Amino acid sequence: MPCCSDCHRAFVSLHSLFQHCRDKLHGQICAPCRRIFISDTALNMHLRDSPRHPEWIPPMESIDE
Repeated sequence: MPCCSDCHRAFVSLHSLFQHCRDKLHGQICAPCRRIFISDTALNMHLRDSPRHPEWIPPMESIDE
């Protein structure tokens, strides 16, 4: 069952979770793109893959040594 990472409320569908995050401004926000993501992972994937963020540097915990 999808769950909000900010308030820990459970939802019956991902659509409901996305709507909740938009309405409550929960989740991770990409200000330049004006988008809300439901997790750090989703935001990091956006930052890594979006051509609007060529300067993106991965978080330290995801860098392989």
